[in-house]
Amino acid sequence: MKKLNKFFAVLVALAMMATLCVSMAFAADEVPTGTDKTAKMVKYLQAGDGVEVPEGMTFNFTLTPLAGNPAEVDTVEVAIPFSGMTKDANGDYIGSKTIEEIFTGVTFAKAGEYKFTADEVATTGWTAAEGETLVEDQDTFEVHLYVKNTENGTAIDKVTVSDGTDKQDPTEIKEKADDGQDENGKNIGFSFTNTFKKDLSDDNDNDASGLIDLEKKVEGTYADKTYKFNFDLAYELPAANESDVYYKVLPKGTTDASGITAVKATGSPINVKLADGEKLIITKAPQGIKWSTTENLSKATDLQNHEKYQATVDKYDAGASEPGADHSTTQQTLSEKDAVKYTNTLEDTDVTPTGILVNNLPYIALALVAIGGLVAYVVVRRRNADEA
Repeated sequence: MKKLNKFFAVLVALAMMATLCVSMAFAADEVPTGTDKTAKMVKYLQAGDGVEVPEGMTFNFTLTPLAGNPAEVDTVEVAIPFSGMTKDANGDYIGSKTIEEIFTGVTFAKAGEYKFTADEVATTGWTAAEGETLVEDQDTFEVHLYVKNTENGTAIDKVTVSDGTDKQDPTEIKEKADDGQDENGKNIGFSFTNTFKKDLSDDNDNDASGLIDLEKKVEGTYADKTYKFNFDLAYELPAANESDVYYKVLPKGTTDASGITAVKATGSPINVKLADGEKLIITKAPQGIKWSTTENLSKATDLQNHEKYQATVDKYDAGASEPGADHSTTQQTLSEKDAVKYTNTLEDTDVTPTGILVNNLPYIALALVAIGGLVAYVVVRRRNADEA
């Protein structure tokens, strides 16, 4: 019995050791690794649709050797030009270099584990124009290269990457979230993210125009040119640039808007009331802002014959709206100056006269004179006949 107990004890011990070994193996496999051909350093640039990024930009990086490497190696410099980048599913520009491409020409004198820090340095090939800002990535990664002996000398066998807190997977280019991180707030892979912002401004007081002009016109003999119609200008800021939006409302005939202070929008939509000849102009906004306009004719209940006014717009419009109905433009992305003009029309035939028309008074007066003359003639003839 004792021998049997010892036998089972040995089996249990062996099983525990095997389990431990398997667990260690799985734990080792959990560390993301790659080879020189599969591991990639990825570059993201967030800008947004409609934003014009300077073509000459080149993003630069350095991989600096750490102390304690098996042999001395030099700092490695890497360049990823914007002109070679493509867009991913999120609309971000993306480029990459494999570890093989990065360390081409680098000789490792001995096998062993080599450690580098990877940093992004100054972007070259462009000069910031007015309103342009480039926010560069400040992250630092630690790259470990496991170099082995081969028949032809040394070669990179495995690659691991850490951001200082977590191991990163260097083998896959993943779609980048708008904030450059995953749903847990962690960096995605061996990647650097820059953000390019471009703010547009047009506060030209001489021509009283802006980046976006929304103008109101009212036509028709019986139309109310003093009534202020209700408008909404809805907008959506690009994820990469949430700068403030400023606007002005210009009275009819304004040619010099210097005395009108721009107002900062507090959110979308901007709601204004415009009469004939008045304008809403956007004087400052980020490039890539998406916008649309709506005239709320259904709110003009205090306007006489409001249900008969019809709206048309000269741009981004499928046609005239039904009389008295709201009318919206399609959403547009602002890359440069733009403008729309809403025209409300009340046709002469939309108003049916129910009393005496002033325009017909001269004819009515002539008719009354003629009738009066005829009556006087009859009375005089009868009187003459009676006297005779």
